[in-house]
Amino acid sequence: MAFTVYLVRHGQTESNLKGQNQGWADTPLTLTGRRTAIETGKHLAHVAFTKAFSSDTGRAQATARLILAQNELTSLKQPIPLVYFREQYYGFFENVPYEQLWAAVLHHEGYRSLDKFLNHHDFNQTKDSFKRADPLSLAEDQYEFWSRLNRGLTYLRDHCQDGDKVLVTSHAETIGCLVQHYRPDLITKREQMPENGAVTKLVFTPNNVEVVYYNHYRTDQTY
Repeated sequence: MAFTVYLVRHGQTESNLKGQNQGWADTPLTLTGRRTAIETGKHLAHVAFTKAFSSDTGRAQATARLILAQNELTSLKQPIPLVYFREQYYGFFENVPYEQLWAAVLHHEGYRSLDKFLNHHDFNQTKDSFKRADPLSLAEDQYEFWSRLNRGLTYLRDHCQDGDKVLVTSHAETIGCLVQHYRPDLITKREQMPENGAVTKLVFTPNNVEVVYYNHYRTDQTY
């Protein structure tokens, strides 16, 4: 059995525009974010989606609806929302400016430079750093994050059939972690996050997840 997943980061949100960390917090898509999602829908208009899922955040669901609206090959109009594909939970640092988050992490971990920190920490290690720096200790560490995400991967395997073409709209950190896990050569540094509206293509086989491509968003790229 094999099925294909088109994993898409949501369009730009108000928090993205303001430089605020989101996590489980939610803000609506901006006009640019909506336009980006529509453009993504056009990139994927040749795909006859048989199933559609999204993170249960409003921004991910809105992105999925805009993508599906561009597609005449599927009757799907609404994604099924799933908590499993949310962004990482940042606890105390939900919806705060990026600078505040990183200043707290660097101070707690003993780094003066963000570049030096990122050179020594991958996606998983950074999650543990967020947890340690959170004064409430509420942020997800890598174990908590992957426990949730793995339930989502199991859900897809349990609910998809051979040959299915599946849309999943999610978040930058979640997509980056998946790609780093299954194709670490495609992400050599943690800051290489997917763009808003970018598509990552996965093929699920019985024993593996193949990353066909990562972070495609330009018109000159394949989909």
